Amino acid sequence: MFGKEDLETIATFAERHNLWIISDEVYRSTVFDGEFLSIAFSPGMRERTIIVNSLSKSHAMTGWRLGWTLGPVSASVHLENLAQCMLLGSPTCIQDAAAVTLDEAVTQR
Repeated sequence: MFGKEDLETIATFAERHNLWIISDEVYRSTVFDGEFLSIAFSPGMRERTIIVNSLSKSHAMTGWRLGWTLGPVSASVHLENLAQCMLLGSPTCIQDAAAVTLDEAVTQR
């Protein structure tokens, strides 16, 4: 977990180089000392940060595969395209591996 000074350093660097930040905040509820700080709330970062979150860790729902992103509206169309690519088709290498695994399972019966 980054502290306030670290987040400010990253934010300054991102602004200087016109970079976006993707902040994985799935573990935001698992903080034992201090409080969770999101880079999205650093000055100038709200419009250049995409937050990724889910209920996996905070509500013990691992494997449910439900997550979301928060960010500027301008990024939403790109995130939608990315999600469609990830959800609508399984990579060929995974399909091939699954076919081999299933063939071996049938052969072993």
